[in-house]
Amino acid sequence: MSSQGPSVPLERRFSPTFRPSEDGDADRETVQPDLFGKSRFGWEVIEEKRRCVIIADAGAGKTHEMLGRARYSEQRGRHAFFIRIENISEAFEAAFDIGDAESFEAWLGSNDDAWFFLDSVDEALLKDSLTFERAMQEFAARIADARERAYIIISSRSYAWRALTDRQLLEQLLPYEPPKAEELDEEDLEEAGQAAASDPSKPADSVEVVLLDDLDDDDIRMFAAHLGAANIEEMMNEIKRTGLSTLSGRPFDLLGILAKWRSDRELGGRLGYLSHSITTQLDDIDQTTGSIDQNKLREATRCIAVSVILTGEAEIRVPGSDSTNRGFNPLEALPDWPKEDILALLGCTLFTDPVYGLVRFRHRDIRELLAAEWFAQHLAKPERRTEIEAMLIREQYGERILAPRFRPILPWLVLLDDGIRREATAIRPEIAVEGGDVASLPVEERRSLVHSIVEQIARGEDDRGARDNEAIARIAHADLTADVATLIEQHSENDDALFFLGRLVWQGQMTDCLPLLLDIACNRSRGRYARIAAARAVFTSGSDEQRDRLWDSLLEVPDGDQ
Repeated sequence: MSSQGPSVPLERRFSPTFRPSEDGDADRETVQPDLFGKSRFGWEVIEEKRRCVIIADAGAGKTHEMLGRARYSEQRGRHAFFIRIENISEAFEAAFDIGDAESFEAWLGSNDDAWFFLDSVDEALLKDSLTFERAMQEFAARIADARERAYIIISSRSYAWRALTDRQLLEQLLPYEPPKAEELDEEDLEEAGQAAASDPSKPADSVEVVLLDDLDDDDIRMFAAHLGAANIEEMMNEIKRTGLSTLSGRPFDLLGILAKWRSDRELGGRLGYLSHSITTQLDDIDQTTGSIDQNKLREATRCIAVSVILTGEAEIRVPGSDSTNRGFNPLEALPDWPKEDILALLGCTLFTDPVYGLVRFRHRDIRELLAAEWFAQHLAKPERRTEIEAMLIREQYGERILAPRFRPILPWLVLLDDGIRREATAIRPEIAVEGGDVASLPVEERRSLVHSIVEQIARGEDDRGARDNEAIARIAHADLTADVATLIEQHSENDDALFFLGRLVWQGQMTDCLPLLLDIACNRSRGRYARIAAARAVFTSGSDEQRDRLWDSLLEVPDGDQ
């Protein structure tokens, strides 16, 4: 299945993950790939799993992939449904993007299997923390009499997935009980036997969690070629030089990179090319209508974006649509705009195609950047600064906290307003790496941030916002190598800090730190996750001699086991 329309023949791959531990901190664990003796796989394997959760970063293309596979399954004659999780509990019959309530009822009355693509946990949580749980309860009730015939695939961003609690919720609400041997024909028995032999330890009703892999270099070259990019090898070198390799592995971000490459033949940071992407897409509206000023369009998108953040309504109602009263009404944010101009704006590629009279921002990062631009614009007005600051940073029980509703926009806002950056990072330094483009900050500020983040992790005072692989990649640059080496030495006995620092070394290719991590990876008395992070850094960036030493250590049988 193509990752960006049928003309780009990319086959997306997935990685298995470690099953979470059963202790009380399991929900705080970052989902990690488990490739020890295991292989990556494609959609054909995903669709054989009865209960599967796909974890993906923003812009990785999970919604596009889920929609594409749902359509493909439908075209093959299967019962297939794509459903927005956030709409299930409020209006199940209207929650279908592919399939509908009538075809769902037809499936219930049949004896056939069906494939459900449920997107996504993180969008559901924008409304409130219980939306996902309520949606799964409603969905489980709807398919209760046919759940053994359902293949259920759920998507989520990593930060929204609670590794133990959400898995247990799905296992409780959507258990799968395989048919008894006497109910199977000869062919089914043979397939069941092969599955059991391949993994006899795996419980039949387990929920499998997988990671959607980034595009590799060959995928990026193919993607670029199909979109008509010139000087692709030069672009690939520029991607690596500017530290955009992690971002270029995601289709949405790659589109932004390609647009900027075609325009400027050079690449800036993440902030630069996302801003360029917004401008380009708004320019298309201006050229089409010839009547709306670019600055006016930008201001309007900012107003809509901040309204979505303030209301918690991800869906935006298309003016004139009589099919729904759901979603945010953009006329409230743009009362002086003619309806036809709002329709032109909502019809641009910043927004999804309308479904049941509703659109949404195509990518959350763009929505959050635009909202941050709105806040930065109003913070610049002296008469409004105190009011806006009070919305973003609040007093609670004698402590200053970051307002949860606005946390997603703060990684961008700290780049646009110096005062907010000082205040927000003093409270939660990890906010700078949870999104945005921290690499655009001066090296001295990034050094200070890394030290502050690691100190909080070591004291157990962080809220894990910086521990996500995507967050680490944003700040993992070689110019921080000396600071990271110092921090490894300072926190050599703290496994939580080392788990973070090991991944920082791996993502930033900080080879001068590898001797320190090699000792940790070889030390059997260290914690599991600290050793995993240290070993991965050595295996991905180390010399042949360092890798050989680590292999010898891992293969060595402890004295007590001989």
